[in-house]
Amino acid sequence: VTTGAASSVTKTTATLSGTVDDKGATTTVSFEYGLTTSYGTTVAATPSKVVAGAGSTAVIFNATGLVCGSTYHFRAVAVNGFGTTLG
Repeated sequence: VTTGAASSVTKTTATLSGTVDDKGATTTVSFEYGLTTSYGTTVAATPSKVVAGAGSTAVIFNATGLVCGSTYHFRAVAVNGFGTTLG
């Protein structure tokens, strides 16, 4: 899993992005984000599940309700039979 750059950033919203290579196993994908590197919020990515054999798949999450003027940390997370990988 690779965490991409945030885009469509406004005062209170941002689109989080990433890419997941399923490595031949069905993979569940989420994003963690928050005001510190402890993150604090975990949400399902879109798509939230990448089927085995799909290869490299782009994933996103449209974050809303962000605090204006604050710096957010985020990362993509992939989980499958091989384990958990953090972007």
